[in-house]
Amino acid sequence: MAKITIKELESLTANDAGRILREDGNLAGRISLRKDGVSVSFFYRYRWGDQNKEYACGSWPRKSLTDIRKARNQARALIDEQINPNEHKKTAKAQAYAAANVEAEQVKTTKVKTLTVQDLAKAWLLDGVARKDGNAELQRRFNKDLFPALGKTAVNNVSEHDVRALIRTVVSPGAHRQAISFFADLTQMFSWARKRQPWRALLVEGDPTELVDISPLIPADYEAERSRILSPAELLELHTRFQHMPADYDALPAGQKYDGIRPLKKETQLALWISLGTLCRIGELLQAKWKNVDLDQQT
Repeated sequence: MAKITIKELESLTANDAGRILREDGNLAGRISLRKDGVSVSFFYRYRWGDQNKEYACGSWPRKSLTDIRKARNQARALIDEQINPNEHKKTAKAQAYAAANVEAEQVKTTKVKTLTVQDLAKAWLLDGVARKDGNAELQRRFNKDLFPALGKTAVNNVSEHDVRALIRTVVSPGAHRQAISFFADLTQMFSWARKRQPWRALLVEGDPTELVDISPLIPADYEAERSRILSPAELLELHTRFQHMPADYDALPAGQKYDGIRPLKKETQLALWISLGTLCRIGELLQAKWKNVDLDQQT
């Protein structure tokens, strides 16, 4: 039986569809017509037990005739070793698929491990917090203080020492109130992260902000000197905080509001403003009666 030649294959037309070409070594090719022209699907016929089997060797012209014969020869070699080539192919495909999955998982794991603080902040600003200013102040503060210091640091590498060092850089110019507020934002961000993947997997060693006590980082006389006096900027920040709290709480997903920071009642906010505006103590305010209040005289 003569060998099939390239010239013979190239001369095939649509009229040859359905024919089977054969050559020595039990190699045969079934001719078919496809959208892109004539195709020949080659297979190797062999005996396994009491059954006749066919082993697919590839299709011409997608696969060269040389490679098709090579596939046939490999199948014959497996049979000589008492290995069913079709079963061997299935096993090889399954192993390749499993290996690809392992590799993909490793790539995914590696990518997750390289997620940075800036990646976390971006995700939190997008999905975890919703301030009335569109998170503009948070973004400004992060751009100024967080990203230059820890932006490129992998989340799973952030330690309590990194957080302390970051807070100290904010405290050092005397921005004590801003440092306290900044730390509260960091705490909120990491609290959000440790409940969600992929961030939760990166915080298996713990939330670094939970290990930081900000009190020693703030001058001991800060609260004593400023306990009842706020600067105009701090009064504005307090007002902004009161406005943001309901939106931040409402933005929390269902099931997480229990752990969230609830907004202050309107009555509590008013009491704080009265206390700040009149310099009266909270105890005095709670005991005050309307008969002692003269709105006209502002007393």
